Amino acid sequence: MWLFKQLLSLRCYTRSRLALRSALTGFVATAFILLIHFSGGFQAMELQVFDWQLGFCQKLPPDPRILVVGITEADIQQQQRWPLSDQTIAQTIQKLLALKPAAVGLDIYRDFPQPPGNQLLQAQLQFPDVFSITNLGAAGSSRVPPPKGIPLAQVGFNDFVQDPDGVIRRNLLYAAEADYTYMSFGLQLALHYLKKKQIYPAPVAAHPDNIRLGLAEISPLTPESGGYQGVNAEGYQMMLNYCPHIPAANTVTLTQVLEDGIKPEQVEDKIILIGTTASSGKDLFITPFSEQHLDGRFFIPGIMLHAHAVSELISIATGDSGIAAHPATTRTFQFWSGGMEYLWIISWSLLGGLLCWRSHHPLKLLLAVSGGILILYVCNLILFQQLIWIPLFAPVAGFVFVSSSVLANRYAYHSFYDNLTGLPNHSFFSQHLRRLNQQRHVVSDNSSATNVINTEIAVVLLDLERFKIINAVLGHLAGDSLLKTFARRVQHSLDAQGKTAKKATVCIARMGGTEFGILLKSRTGQQDLSLIAKQLAAGIHQEISRSFQFQQEEVFTHANIGIALGRSGDARDLLRNARAAMNRAKTQETHEPEIFTIDMQEKEIAHFQLERDLRNAFKQPETANALPTPQVHNQTLPSSHSRYHLPEFLLYYQPLVRLETGELSGFEALLRWRHPERGMVSPAQFVPVAEESNLIIPIGEWVLSQACHQMRHWQQQFPHYANLLISVNLSAKQLNHPHLLESIQEILEDSQLPPAQLKLEVTETMIMQDVQKTLALLEQFKNMGIQISIDDFGTGYSSLEYLSCFPANYLKVDQSFIRLMLQSNKHCMIVESIIELAHKLDMQVISEGVEEVQQALRLKNLGSEYGQGYLFSRPLPVGETEALLTEVPSWLYLDRA
Repeated sequence: MWLFKQLLSLRCYTRSRLALRSALTGFVATAFILLIHFSGGFQAMELQVFDWQLGFCQKLPPDPRILVVGITEADIQQQQRWPLSDQTIAQTIQKLLALKPAAVGLDIYRDFPQPPGNQLLQAQLQFPDVFSITNLGAAGSSRVPPPKGIPLAQVGFNDFVQDPDGVIRRNLLYAAEADYTYMSFGLQLALHYLKKKQIYPAPVAAHPDNIRLGLAEISPLTPESGGYQGVNAEGYQMMLNYCPHIPAANTVTLTQVLEDGIKPEQVEDKIILIGTTASSGKDLFITPFSEQHLDGRFFIPGIMLHAHAVSELISIATGDSGIAAHPATTRTFQFWSGGMEYLWIISWSLLGGLLCWRSHHPLKLLLAVSGGILILYVCNLILFQQLIWIPLFAPVAGFVFVSSSVLANRYAYHSFYDNLTGLPNHSFFSQHLRRLNQQRHVVSDNSSATNVINTEIAVVLLDLERFKIINAVLGHLAGDSLLKTFARRVQHSLDAQGKTAKKATVCIARMGGTEFGILLKSRTGQQDLSLIAKQLAAGIHQEISRSFQFQQEEVFTHANIGIALGRSGDARDLLRNARAAMNRAKTQETHEPEIFTIDMQEKEIAHFQLERDLRNAFKQPETANALPTPQVHNQTLPSSHSRYHLPEFLLYYQPLVRLETGELSGFEALLRWRHPERGMVSPAQFVPVAEESNLIIPIGEWVLSQACHQMRHWQQQFPHYANLLISVNLSAKQLNHPHLLESIQEILEDSQLPPAQLKLEVTETMIMQDVQKTLALLEQFKNMGIQISIDDFGTGYSSLEYLSCFPANYLKVDQSFIRLMLQSNKHCMIVESIIELAHKLDMQVISEGVEEVQQALRLKNLGSEYGQGYLFSRPLPVGETEALLTEVPSWLYLDRA
């Protein structure tokens, strides 16, 4: 019982336990099949299989040792009466006895005289070679006595044993009553025939229930023989083998006998059976090989059933089928013991489960199951040909049902468990959360009121960092090994926390990718659960800090951990909250576990709403034409030349000034979002969202197109500014986009802006993400004549080795250094060093964030070619920028300095 509970436990998540659960499923399914078999549930199908397999047996011509005198409808009409008179039957027997038969069997009831000819019939029936019939009667039916004055040794019963479907498959040989043991009509005739060949029935010492008849040993049918289960096997029964002779005997009519229309050789030394073959006689039975058709069913006359019984008994006793070229078998149908049959069913059932367990590909599984059933059928058919009848439908049902059960168990496992780590998956975890969400503990007090108490629960989410890098460098095998090792360490960390943590842990799951989840619950209070969650997270954090080994490589990584605490009624929100806390942990340099707070939720909601609004800001050109064009004071927006139409977005332009002369050299295009409800949204808010959602790619293309067309428009409007540069920032997503180069070429061709007057700004951090690929792309830009600027230099992590390889024209000093250069000699020296380095690498320097004249003068003296900042101008909309260009601005105070 303990093992059963363990195997069914929801925490059975290893592959070995999957195997045990599959084995248990197979055993339970096998037991179910055995129960159905034991209760007789398969008996009807097994009997149909028996009939079907009989069709494959070799069939011989009629037995030449037997002749049937059939009373047909024509015979009855000629005699003009039914039942036939005693005189007619007596004359028939008399004519047959004159031809010296081995035996004559009368399968017609003579319990009442049918005058005329009573005494004549009585005299004929007294001959020792003539046998009559009686009917012992089934339960609830009347008995038919034999003719009066006939010795019981010359009487046999003509009762047939019908199966539940009404088919005759069994032969009842003996039936014992209180004072006498009756033999069947067929057995009496067969023994009389064999007696002349000195063959007598005898007991078998080794098997007291068996009978030795010549060369054959007959064993009685039991209630569980073959496909039977609980069948009535009273008396001494055997299965009828219909196969050797179909039909069992040649037939002549009553009229032929009475009119001397038969030859002596047809009768001499033969067993003659007299009985009705007319359908009006109603002596018709269903067999696996019925010959006559009546009322939509197939029937065979009772006299022919007796012929089958006689033929089989003589053949097995003598080993002679009556046909020289075909010797007869000396065996009757044999059966395995009940234990052997059950072992047969169990073996095939478990084999089906094993094949299903080993076959994972659907085609292989189909071939394995089909092949297994085919082999089982062939084995069963071969045994049947050897007259060994064992169940077929039960092992087939067991084979299919157990394999289906194992398959269903495996698919259920894969639906709720991760195949790599063996841990439960996201569906399993979510299912537990839903259950906890519906869980309530109702405690009744003395009053009629009830109190609902929620269980305190916690969700801990973990996400591995640097996994993509490990996969890319060491391969997927290393990544898989890392995930499996991480899963083991999480479990080890849980074990290290002691019984309290184990008791609180409901589920450990792999949520997908590199994300894992732990579900905790407790009734001792949220404070205790918070402590358990923190200790568990700290233990995991410590476990992950150790290196992972893969082959000869040592790998280091860390996990971002988010914790959300709540009650079972709020379970559906905890997963979301834990993910928000985990995302917060990703932004922290210390990677310490984060516990969810309300402000995280607010930020997540704000992030979601901002992304939704950002997507809504996109309008396709064909639908956007109907929208009103936004007006910003005196700003005139150029027509859209991009594939995207962004009516809520606009570009501001900040001047770039040459510090040596104070002249305007160009502009940097800066994106702004004028939200219809939020107003102006800061780029610091929406740009990270656009990056995360990949919307930065179409937005960046729109910015590039608008800026190039705008600059070309100004060059044409203000010829004296024909050499102005337009500077556009590229994002990391744009830089990695495969069609960036094509897009820039199309924009330059469409705007007719000279490539030398476009400056693309990239940060050193972006370049270092994929150095070789980025350098190759920047080299292509430079070959096109496009200017390249490295932005925010000094804030990233580039090395001097790579910096010397950058095909850049400009180096942009970050404003954080400029702002402090007048207050600290240290920062001034840093700026001076950056400028000297840039010049040595043949780059010009742009200093951003210039807000004071002294800063501009100092930068000029240090050799910085360009300056940008509020000292010269804040970013301006198009209209104000055009006004600035109209004034021909020159910051002459720099020139005079």
